[in-house]
This record gives sequence, C-alpha cells and structure tokens, in this order.
Amino acid sequence: RAAAKTDFAITNGGGLRDTFPAATYKVVNTTYKRPATGVTGPFDVTLGDAISVLPFGNSIATSKISGQQLWDALENGVSQYPSAGRFPQISGFKFTFDSSKAVGSRIQTVTKLDGTAIKKDSTMYTVVTNDFMLYGGDGYVGFFNPTMAKFSGQLLLDILVNGIKADMAAGKVTETPKADGRIVRTNA
Repeated sequence: RAAAKTDFAITNGGGLRDTFPAATYKVVNTTYKRPATGVTGPFDVTLGDAISVLPFGNSIATSKISGQQLWDALENGVSQYPSAGRFPQISGFKFTFDSSKAVGSRIQTVTKLDGTAIKKDSTMYTVVTNDFMLYGGDGYVGFFNPTMAKFSGQLLLDILVNGIKADMAAGKVTETPKADGRIVRTNA
C-alpha cells in the first residue's frame, strides 16, 4: 500500500504460499545460506524466502473501489472460511466477520485504521491489489474495475524485497509478526 500510495491494499491469501522463518529474523547478510533443519533464529531473510512467499510473479494495479464494493469483496473473501485461498489479506483498514453467519452476511464491521466506519455506499477509495484479483481470480469478480486500473509494472515480489532492503538501509530490524486486530473473527 505504501509503494502504491493508496488508501487500502487487498490480496488473496492463496497468493501467499509460505511464511518467513518461524523465529525472529533480521536482514544482516543477504548471501547467507540457511540450513534446512536444526537451526533456530534469529535468521537472515534471503531472496529465496521472499520467492517462497510470493512465487507467482503477480504485478500490482491501483484502482478505485466503493465502500459497497469493498464490503462485497470482503464477503467474497470470507465466503469459504476457513479455506485460505480467497481469504483477504489487507492493509489500511480493519474488518470483523462472523463465520457462523450465512454466506453474504458474514462481514460485521469495516473501518479505517482510525476507527472511522467504511459504509456500504458509493464513497470511493483508492486500492492496490494484484493482477490475479483485478481480473476476477478467487471469485473477486466485479469488485475492481480493470478498465480503470493503473498498472505500474511492479511485481509484488520486487516491492517486498525493496521494502526489506529499505528497512535494512534505515537500520530497522524486521519484527516477529504479531496480531494487530486488522481482521477479527467475532465468533472465535
């Protein structure tokens, strides 16, 4: 989302095929070859790790999405929960859902990060997504308008790698991920 300078970002969980090492890690030596077993962190992040996470060569596209379309896209994303393929991975907003509800009525709330409600209306927002979703992959048909989309030519993989390199140059250490409440299942 930062690279595309949009309000929101959304990608399908099925496009993320792996995780980074399951211990704390930081970028120190990008040529480091990590043994396959028997090692605990901290780990260096390698290009191979990034390729394992994003192996498909998807590019990004920016477009506009209405509040209603966002709600509908999220409904599509949770419609097969707990299956991960179309489950949305997001940035720039939060949502709650109840997986015990009927498909089509699972999304409970959608808010900006500051808590402002995103209504089911025609208010337009900028969004970045991948080309697979833009063209209706994983059932995301009609939510993103390909004819209005702007293609940067950037690959998701390159954005990830460049982000890690920028953090490294800035002296930032990548943190072990933690739940931040962007996506909450209310019937947990």
